[in-house]
Amino acid sequence: MKRVFIALTTICLLFAGTAFAQEAEAAVESEAVINESSTESPSVQAAESSAYEATEAAIKKNGLFFKKDTVFENSMTLTLDEKNELYDKYKKNPTLVGLLNGLVGFGVGSWVQKEFLPAAGFMTTEIIGWTIGIMGYFAIQDISNSSAESGSVAGGIIGGFAGAIVGAAIIVIGGIVVIASRLVSAGVCVGITNGYNAKLRTALGLNEQQEITLLPVIDPYENKAGLMVSLKL
Repeated sequence: MKRVFIALTTICLLFAGTAFAQEAEAAVESEAVINESSTESPSVQAAESSAYEATEAAIKKNGLFFKKDTVFENSMTLTLDEKNELYDKYKKNPTLVGLLNGLVGFGVGSWVQKEFLPAAGFMTTEIIGWTIGIMGYFAIQDISNSSAESGSVAGGIIGGFAGAIVGAAIIVIGGIVVIASRLVSAGVCVGITNGYNAKLRTALGLNEQQEITLLPVIDPYENKAGLMVSLKL
């Protein structure tokens, strides 16, 4: 009886030891899997992050004149949400630039949109227009004062009239320059902004004009028929 008890005890201990060893091995394997996944995940995230950052840097590098091919190559591995996020972040507002350039003037809309080259040109043009207008106003004053100091009533009247005509003509020229500058800056910069947005969409692969069409093809000489795929980008 004692031998049977010892044998049963030995079998139970062996079974318990085997089960414990299997549990320990499974725990080690699961921990290894967790560690492996945790080591791979940061690398994948880092790769995705680096692609996003590279695309963003390529967009910001040259402003309006960014390289479309470089942006396209860097954005190929990005998700659609990431591409839309970049587009929403760096697209420009054509309505804003048009209103500011047309109503406020001095290329303010272009400055706000960071279109520095056209902004500087239109600001310079408008400053010239205002300078011409101010010169016309002072011309009226100077001619009127000179006529009044001449001592002749007729000469004063004629001189004042002539001064008013000359000064008004100069003011009109300055006003035309200012108005033309604002109209041109509004129109041109809206076109520049729309072109930039279209270029950015294409570079990020967000072109909405992509279409796939199946067209029938018939060869009467060979008595053959088929389909042709038309891809519009």
